[in-house]
Amino acid sequence: MRPLVGKEITDKHEAVNYSVKTNKKKQTQSLTLKGVFGRNNERDKKYTGFRRIIQPKSDNIAAFNKCLLPSIPNLWSGQKMCIFAYGHTGSGKTHTIFG
Repeated sequence: MRPLVGKEITDKHEAVNYSVKTNKKKQTQSLTLKGVFGRNNERDKKYTGFRRIIQPKSDNIAAFNKCLLPSIPNLWSGQKMCIFAYGHTGSGKTHTIFG
């Protein structure tokens, strides 16, 4: 999830209506995008199995603390890890990863 950016705001695009649910037993989250699928955008699209979903209103510090900070002890103990950040240019991916 990401907030709207420059041209989207200028062109008055609407943010996608969504919901996030947490499955405490499986320790995963699911994301449902409301009204984005189907011939007339009448159906919802659900994505499941995420470890963490960062809400659009979260800042870089919240993203770092939620996703990266808990993994640092594992990294120092020798475990291999891959961190993948996805987003548009200038959204703060590198800044978030490096804290």
